[in-house]
Amino acid sequence: MSDDRFRTGLTFEGGETGRFDEGVLVSGTRGVLRVLTALGMIETPPPPPPHPSVESVETQWVRARRSGILRLGVSLGARVRRGEVLGSIGDTRATSEMAVKAHVDGVVLTVSTRPIAHQGDAVVQIGI
Repeated sequence: MSDDRFRTGLTFEGGETGRFDEGVLVSGTRGVLRVLTALGMIETPPPPPPHPSVESVETQWVRARRSGILRLGVSLGARVRRGEVLGSIGDTRATSEMAVKAHVDGVVLTVSTRPIAHQGDAVVQIGI
């Protein structure tokens, strides 16, 4: 028996690894319930979100082009434009810094909270 309803998955990712954040959990639960309501899978919708929802059809990672101390100046949910500076990676004395730039337009979904970045590390995820 083939039923497409059982071939679809919904995953919510939020917050920091290894930590529970009540605000993220409440927001994520409400978002999942809104999706299930929109798909006709449940009937009772959750309260509306405080801000309009954003749907991403694709994501792109901004990766560190060098190793060093990571200083990001962008927040989760921020809308960014291609070429916009999101932060920098530099040495301990900040004498040699390289800009971390968005390579697509979109919304910031994930930011690294680690102070050290190694070349190739994912440091910002942008939803398109």
